[in-house]
Amino acid sequence: MQYDPQKNAKMHAKFEFAKQMRINEYAIIEDGPIELSIRNFVKIPTSWSPKKKHTFEGLPCPSRPDIDNYAKFYFDVLNGIAYHDDKQITRCILEKVYSAIPRVEIFLWPFGEQECK
Repeated sequence: MQYDPQKNAKMHAKFEFAKQMRINEYAIIEDGPIELSIRNFVKIPTSWSPKKKHTFEGLPCPSRPDIDNYAKFYFDVLNGIAYHDDKQITRCILEKVYSAIPRVEIFLWPFGEQECK
């Protein structure tokens, strides 16, 4: 048996994403290739001056955790909720930027049905 240190965080995120799917009446993508965009807005450090915070709003965030860790986390969370299996993901755009309002924005669609923005 494999230990997953993010198990509780993933379960909480799964619950929240499933709720968002129901509220917005999004349907699971059962089969076929999927394109995905994940934009992670990372909290600007509170120790920074107001001027520096304003300057860095929306700029790339080169701090930890690594961007691939975010991707794997959300791929696992969305498995069975937004798509049948994460093997369906064939194209993914990942971003990690600073923001005063930390959040994650995820968009996905069947491959070729929408242009990435």
